[in-house]
Amino acid sequence: MRASELLTAITLPTQGQAYQGLLISRESRQLPCSQIRQTDGQLIFIADNNLPPLPLTKIVIALMTHRSFVLMTYAEELFLPVYGFKETADALIL
Repeated sequence: MRASELLTAITLPTQGQAYQGLLISRESRQLPCSQIRQTDGQLIFIADNNLPPLPLTKIVIALMTHRSFVLMTYAEELFLPVYGFKETADALIL
């Protein structure tokens, strides 16, 4: 999945209200996104329980800046590509 696709989903919510955050799913747990890093055409969303959740405005800025980048997630020492997302009432889950 590319950054531009997630940016569209965040800016045009289907449930009528703005999302409050971005979560990363690992083994039936949902961890808040706390950092974003960029490397070699990839935008990596990082879940770290020791850091506060990243505000959605910072996520949107990173997505706008790197629209063509491929999305990856990193949580619990595992990198995974993002193929899609799920919607909840107030968040998107990668």
